[in-house]
Amino acid sequence: MLSNDSEMITENKQVILIGMMGCGKSTVGRALAEELKRCFYDTDTLIIEATGMTIADYIGKYGEVDFRHREREVLQQALAQEAPQVLATGGGVVLAADNRRDLRAAGLVLYLQVGVARLHERVEATLAERPLLAGVEGERLKKRISDLLAAREQYYRQTAHEVIEECATVAETVQAIIAVLDRHSHR
Repeated sequence: MLSNDSEMITENKQVILIGMMGCGKSTVGRALAEELKRCFYDTDTLIIEATGMTIADYIGKYGEVDFRHREREVLQQALAQEAPQVLATGGGVVLAADNRRDLRAAGLVLYLQVGVARLHERVEATLAERPLLAGVEGERLKKRISDLLAAREQYYRQTAHEVIEECATVAETVQAIIAVLDRHSHR
């Protein structure tokens, strides 16, 4: 699923992971960065460090619109890094057209595609950290995840240069990404 801007991809040093909450961006990103001997950044972690608040607390206090502005600022700072890096983004970063454009221009964008059942399984234990799922449980939670994914899928696909389909383990996902990087001479 390589876009027409393949020459641009190989010139950039960024490897950027996008996808739904619970798809494994942070976990896979850390493992990939270690494998590639690169720095790892996570936009949600950068927001937490900058504000001294969890994402849930920040959105609870200031609202999602303000959060998206903060997310944009942090994303721009992260994308401006000169050193090769692996960057994990928040699940909703693709909602803004400017973010989609900037992500694609900054490096190789990989969409970690995971099905609703797996997402449900992964986020169920961490609902308190996920403000968009607050107060939702059981089948309603699955429906909410499904609705969020349906609303964002087109943006993930528009933004990504490649789709990494659901793998059984973190190690398998990292190996799938490395195969993509090798194809693009992006290591």
